[in-house]
Amino acid sequence: MAPARTLTLSLCGTATLLLVCCLTMVRPAAGQALITPLDSPLLASKYRGLREIMFNFIGQTGNNKNKFLFNLKKGKVQKQFGPDDPFFCNTTGMRSETVPTSVDKLRPGDIDIVGAIGDSLTAGNGAMATNILEVLIENKGLSWSIGGQGTWRQFLTLPNILKEFNPQLYGYPTKDGLSTRKASLFNAAEGGAMSQDIPYQARNLVKRMLSDRRVDIAKHWKMITLMIGGNDFCAEICYMPTPEKILQYHEKNILSALRTFRDYLPRTFVNLAASPKVDILAQFKNKPQECVSMHVVECPCLLASRFRKQRQRYVKLIEDWNMLQMDIAAREEFHNRPDFAVVYQPFTMNLTFPETANGDTDFTYMSLDCFHLSQKGYALASNALWNNMLEPVGGKSMNWEREFTLFKCPSADMPFLRTPDNPPFLTLYRKLHNLFFDTVGPSSKDPVRLNQARSQGCSCVFGAQFASFQPRLDRIMQQWNRIQQTVAERDEFNVGSDFVVNYQPFPEHLTLPTHQNGDTDAGVASVDCFHFSQRGHAIAANSYWNNLIDLVGNKSELVQREFERFNCPMKGRPFLATRKNSLLRI
Repeated sequence: MAPARTLTLSLCGTATLLLVCCLTMVRPAAGQALITPLDSPLLASKYRGLREIMFNFIGQTGNNKNKFLFNLKKGKVQKQFGPDDPFFCNTTGMRSETVPTSVDKLRPGDIDIVGAIGDSLTAGNGAMATNILEVLIENKGLSWSIGGQGTWRQFLTLPNILKEFNPQLYGYPTKDGLSTRKASLFNAAEGGAMSQDIPYQARNLVKRMLSDRRVDIAKHWKMITLMIGGNDFCAEICYMPTPEKILQYHEKNILSALRTFRDYLPRTFVNLAASPKVDILAQFKNKPQECVSMHVVECPCLLASRFRKQRQRYVKLIEDWNMLQMDIAAREEFHNRPDFAVVYQPFTMNLTFPETANGDTDFTYMSLDCFHLSQKGYALASNALWNNMLEPVGGKSMNWEREFTLFKCPSADMPFLRTPDNPPFLTLYRKLHNLFFDTVGPSSKDPVRLNQARSQGCSCVFGAQFASFQPRLDRIMQQWNRIQQTVAERDEFNVGSDFVVNYQPFPEHLTLPTHQNGDTDAGVASVDCFHFSQRGHAIAANSYWNNLIDLVGNKSELVQREFERFNCPMKGRPFLATRKNSLLRI
């Protein structure tokens, strides 16, 4: 019977691959319409019917104890914690006493409902696979952004983190299942999905939430995570006559999805996650042969030899795609309501994969096709997303650490999830504006001093006629810094052995020292309240030195007092930090 089963598996797998190929080749006449192939009742029913057959034939893997033990032995499951191991963060007070009305005052425990849309990475494909065919199974309970199987002690996911702050959290699936099954709850992601499918998924998710009796649309705070793009760059862009048009189509699709959420889901926090840099697949070291073959099948645009000459063109478009998403997330239309925000989470923008001691890619983070993630890989992604959610806009990590190496926590001083206005993006100009008026006052007897400050570059902050421009100025400065960081991290500046460019972000989130009564400490500024005094320069030098030692992806912010924190090289890591040596294990 074994040969017959093998033949059946091969035929089913081939049929599925052919159907997926057919779906990706179906194009709306206008290029990228909001009504997609998934909206066709006939095509959708045929496609999903075949997927049901495949799912039932292969069987569930995410809740299978033998699959778990197999992957645990292979090192593809996260570290397991005991029931007495405490959670990383203090959850006391992290759910508001009264339900907040502003998204800028949202604590982790205030999230009542979770949802997600995207492709197979959000669907959780391959998390517990023990053979190539099982990569087709959507381990939705283990998905990094929406899975809720077990607890963080066994499976780290965003819902399993949020459950520590609010045990009544709802919307996450706890087992394998296709998106059409009720058990998928608010994971509306579809394997093989592209940007053109996102408007449909957004409408589908909204419909599910509106029809679920456990969801109070008006009162419950909702968190939705959106990540898309891998399939567009792996299997779409190389077949387009003008690849650059993919940005125009994507903008239309993302705007449609975000506007659907904004218009139908009050009290919603949207995580717009950066699209993964799938070109990293070409940089994997010592790939198993089966992965080489699967990569050509799953990502021909970037890995097939016939498209090699266009690869750099496509890689540049991945960068442009993510910069476009960053711009969309910052647009005023998604921040002009007190109960809705879109926040860009860039942890995959400059993605590097963990390596083994001998410098090879650590494939324990990958599923068997080396394209999807193992459970440990999904845990790594959830850890990175969580950290991004607690990092200020404009200062978010653009890479990830090994799981549990860095696990950020809300604090009593800053218990809120970060939005562009929480805290307000405090630039040097804004802080010095407050410092100036705290020092000389708006009715100062020294008008010359006031005019000097205004004439020396502060008119955009001090002038009342520019007040409406301030939020836009803040976002321009955020993008300015992100452009500088992206340029610094380009391969052309990091491939040589004797030259490197390192981005040091310490001034990005400038907060000036204050006295015990809360007033700004004017001793850090010069007499014009714009430049630094010697003490201010000392604080900057201290912070700059700390950044030189801090690992890339985990740079610290400006110190509040000189010498309060002075980093030193460690015995096992005596070097100034670069992208390469930050990945070394000690």
